[in-house]
Amino acid sequence: MKIKFSLLICYLGLLISVETASCEVLKNKDPISAIDWLTEIHTSPRDKPQKKQDYPKEFSISAPKVALAKHKENRPPINLDQIYDGNIDVDSFRDLYKEVSFDLPPSILELFYKTLIVRSTKYLKNDQYDQVLFLRLQKLFEFGAIPQIMTLLDNIDLNNKFLFKIWLDTQILSYSDTEACTKILGKNLSIFDYKTRIYCLEQSGNKKAAILTLKAVESLNLLPLIDEINLHKFLYSLGDKRYQISSGLAPVDPINYRIHKDIGNSFLKQDLSLPYYFPEISNNTNNLQKVEYVEDLVKSGAMSYDQLHALYSSINLDSEQGQGSESYKRAALTQKLEYYKKNKYSKNLSNNFKELFEALKEINIDNLARKYYSLDLLNLVNDYPQSRKALKLLISSCDMSSLKKIKNISRLHPIYQNIIFDIPLKKTYQSIPVNIILNAIRANTPPNKPQSIIDKNNQAEAMLIAIKMLNNRNIVEIENVEMSIKYFNSVRFYDIAREVALYTFANDIIEWK
Repeated sequence: MKIKFSLLICYLGLLISVETASCEVLKNKDPISAIDWLTEIHTSPRDKPQKKQDYPKEFSISAPKVALAKHKENRPPINLDQIYDGNIDVDSFRDLYKEVSFDLPPSILELFYKTLIVRSTKYLKNDQYDQVLFLRLQKLFEFGAIPQIMTLLDNIDLNNKFLFKIWLDTQILSYSDTEACTKILGKNLSIFDYKTRIYCLEQSGNKKAAILTLKAVESLNLLPLIDEINLHKFLYSLGDKRYQISSGLAPVDPINYRIHKDIGNSFLKQDLSLPYYFPEISNNTNNLQKVEYVEDLVKSGAMSYDQLHALYSSINLDSEQGQGSESYKRAALTQKLEYYKKNKYSKNLSNNFKELFEALKEINIDNLARKYYSLDLLNLVNDYPQSRKALKLLISSCDMSSLKKIKNISRLHPIYQNIIFDIPLKKTYQSIPVNIILNAIRANTPPNKPQSIIDKNNQAEAMLIAIKMLNNRNIVEIENVEMSIKYFNSVRFYDIAREVALYTFANDIIEWK
């Protein structure tokens, strides 16, 4: 018996590449029962910002006596490709990424993604840079941005301890794991855990080795019981309906998710976090069911509104399945709007836009939709200048490129004329928020803290501070809006600064009229 057990240990050592650690040490290894590199995932809907009416004493400023002049700067914005090339404070980045969520104005969410997926022009090969890259990938994973991660990690060093696990998890969720497993099985990677090895052996076609490895691991109790059960199902019971269940499969990690999907199990949407929505969309043949996942990924910025629009447009409204659901109603309103656009029923088109935006407001993506339709709204405003409703919808899109093409700018409120076209104000306004924001747009220097960070050549950190100020929970504070606008203006993101101002006014985040 002792001989057999010794042979088993030897086999395990050869197959699994257990280095010099004793079995007793391995037994004490922390279980991998969830995505161990991801500390928290936010999936709950964001609350709309609550207005804050009390302004600090330092903001009780008098209205400017001179009309605000046109901003004279005309230099290009900073190069986003170089924002990580300076000094890097990993702890600061870690804290900032925890605080930034996806409940941001559309332009700011888009900018945030650009900071997450940027490839450094120098691509600094040092530990700190890799750690910050890891934090960026964590955030993308939290938002469910699987394709974006795959793009960033298309040429990964598999021995990189910060990046290997997230790369493999992404490959598994994107159903690219057969190639990935074949690629890594021949490598002696110290971070290659037992569950992953067993899974990869099966995926690469070596089921016999996978079974032998599982038996060896089970005999030494090297895996949590839930992992042993799942792997047993995976290796012995593919297609066995006895193992099918619909819920209660937590904790979920990418391998456990794939095991359950491969043996025919299904998940309820509430059992999954955002990273798992991507494979659910890929494997679901029902477009109406896909919509529920895509809507949430659009809200997080992982997918674009035009992808959701294409899905809405593809749904067969005559099908009985799904009729009456909220997703069905939003798809129906989208198709109705497109019908009226196509057939030039422009007289009441603004009502169709408003109807769709109100429906999308229920899932907090109405701002993204207004930005998507901004050119259509612009055409409606220019063709039907008497339509106040169309003009209001266009302004609420906060899309500077479209707003600058309005033909009859006299219809705009003077504040909007000033923000969009630099038309001087003919009178002063006693509103504290108006004066704070308009003065911030013309400020030549950023707030003190971002300026000190810029001086240290850490533009990415300063950018994150500015973005963080515009989360729904922060944007209601006028000082946060002022800080962000000043910073974006100082780094020559002039249109971004103005869109923030427009967003604040057009969405009545603060009382200003």
